[in-house]
Amino acid sequence: MASLCPAPEHLGVHHFAYLRSVAEGIPIADAARKYLGISHGAEAITAHRLTVDHARAIARRHGDSRWRLVGIEIRERELARGVPPLLEQWAEAEGLEGWSYTELQAMYAERFGDGEADVRRRQLRNARLRESRLALLFHRTTFQ
Repeated sequence: MASLCPAPEHLGVHHFAYLRSVAEGIPIADAARKYLGISHGAEAITAHRLTVDHARAIARRHGDSRWRLVGIEIRERELARGVPPLLEQWAEAEGLEGWSYTELQAMYAERFGDGEADVRRRQLRNARLRESRLALLFHRTTFQ
């Protein structure tokens, strides 16, 4: 079984595999079981926090601020919370094929307001954050 807390100044290959899998959307408990050898849910949460904190601490000592992306939860806004769907999704669900984009925008704005631009901006930002985090984890030579 892997140690919950990595040794000072060292993160093993299994720690990076764990962080990558969580960043790719694998649940913490599943990733901890596979890469850290931890099967209990509470231990998985503790191991996650320790691994993330350790990676960030090492990065701070090396002056690498990019590692602040490791461990943050990048959420998509959910429709259940009252966030409107993207225009294209809404038009398809409503069967509005054949309408021009301008007409669809006007109908969408009438129905939902002008929130699509904000939603799309957040989605693009979140996608960039995810890509940056995964790139960082796949090219982890900073600490090796």
